[in-house]
Amino acid sequence: MQPPVDYPFLTRDEFHKAARLFADRAAMLDEPWQLVEETMNDDDDDGDDDEAWDVAAVASSDDASGLEWTTWQYQIVYSPSYRLPVLYFHGWRADGTAIHLADLPAGLPPQLHLLQANVRAGHITQSSHSIHDMAAYQLHPCGSADLLRTVAESASMPLCRYLACWLSLVGPSAGLTISSKYIQPTSASS
Repeated sequence: MQPPVDYPFLTRDEFHKAARLFADRAAMLDEPWQLVEETMNDDDDDGDDDEAWDVAAVASSDDASGLEWTTWQYQIVYSPSYRLPVLYFHGWRADGTAIHLADLPAGLPPQLHLLQANVRAGHITQSSHSIHDMAAYQLHPCGSADLLRTVAESASMPLCRYLACWLSLVGPSAGLTISSKYIQPTSASS
């Protein structure tokens, strides 16, 4: 499998291929990630094809502090401006009320303490989801290219591992970790 032409940046087509490969790998690992293809409405008449691909998963977990059961949903969306994936996420309690990051209690699991630090530092902001036009938290993509460059050169990052590598780097900032099995070679990707 070829690496991205302009690593660490992706074309929309490369993102789509990487998203499909990531979703296929998730299915092999019996993980809940799924590929959702949606077309955005383009009202700016710039002639660009604003088709976007949204790799989405619902990740549920029982809060380690025993406060209450929560559900977190994460989406990976292509940003044509940055030419990189962007992580959107939101959470809600068992009663359906939204979780506001500024209100997270102190007794959270360690991975969510990092999330709180990133909120305070401005790396995570609340914005309108680029596809669903609903309020969501966004992990800003501005440092993603530099992070990806630190772990691989273009010739060593095939598309089949791109999103898993990226998510293993940025996911912990939003309280999300993935299995190392996503990055391990398979017979089809070796």
